[in-house]
Amino acid sequence: MRIPDRYHWQATRADGSTFASGESLADAVMVSLIPVDGLLLPRHDLTGLAFKRRFGRGFIHALAGGETFEYLHCIVTRHCRFYVRSSNGSVLVTPPDYELYL
Repeated sequence: MRIPDRYHWQATRADGSTFASGESLADAVMVSLIPVDGLLLPRHDLTGLAFKRRFGRGFIHALAGGETFEYLHCIVTRHCRFYVRSSNGSVLVTPPDYELYL
């Protein structure tokens, strides 16, 4: 399985409806990063925050044949960013304007 496909995301609105496409999270009350079935990675559910948007960023190792070696999911809130590594599920919380590069 490709590293970018190890997690999928889902956002929940106040009325209980969910969505999993687009970039804006302005109307979300919860955002979840859910590991694909069969993988032993942690699930991440974020609530109680003013969400803004989400994005993903892949990192390629040019000397290893151009394969993606890491993929980060990022949830941007008014106060911070949550970066989740697809390789092992670890989390890094940064200021809201911090750009993480590996």
